[in-house]
Amino acid sequence: VISTWGAIKAMLNAMETHSESAAVQESCCGALRNLVACNEDCKATILSDGGVNAVIATMRKHSVAVGVQEDGCAILRILAGGKDDRSVAVTSAGGVEVVISAMGTHPGSMDVQKHGCGALRNMAARHHRTVAAARGVEAIVRAMGLHSESAGVQEYGCAALANMAAGSEDVRAAVASTDAIDAVVRALAAHGGSVRVQEHGCGALANLAAGAEDVRAKVAAAGGIVAVVMLMGAHSTSVRVQERGCG
Repeated sequence: VISTWGAIKAMLNAMETHSESAAVQESCCGALRNLVACNEDCKATILSDGGVNAVIATMRKHSVAVGVQEDGCAILRILAGGKDDRSVAVTSAGGVEVVISAMGTHPGSMDVQKHGCGALRNMAARHHRTVAAARGVEAIVRAMGLHSESAGVQEYGCAALANMAAGSEDVRAAVASTDAIDAVVRALAAHGGSVRVQEHGCGALANLAAGAEDVRAKVAAAGGIVAVVMLMGAHSTSVRVQERGCG
């Protein structure tokens, strides 16, 4: 309903008119973030009214404003999830690059890293080569290392790596060539009580192990097989964990 009142258009107009004001950009991005988080109609309206380009433009212009980057990454994460047309719109507008830039500029912000990993996760589901080419795997692994105590960062990080490893064999090999396997195993060990971390971590290891023999060997050498067996026992009631573990 709120979108029919012209609120979204007003915020986008304010962002364009006051493009130099980081405060205006942060306030508008915060409001847009709240809207896309709870309303499918608002997602469609923001997409059709040029909201993706507006958010990416302000993230580029106000790269040092952590609030803009936090809200921007969250908006792109939500918009890139679900329908294919939204993921294509975010990726083709430069979403991968702007998210990775935000993660590199604000390593200490847990929210930037969490929502950045989440945005890359959603874009990687359909555009894994684009994410890999922009060194997205390295950005994800770095975030997981910097914020090892954050279940949210680990969840989205593991999920992003799972999507990357589910793609083509060359991208799977590229993921395995980084510290991604060790990062996932560490996440599983540190967040045993988080079903979501366990689920996505297990999925990442399963997807990696589905690759070439040398990749499977890396998973085994890092303790991945032992970790999966242990978590399946610890989360025996979780269908998703069992599915991923058996996979």
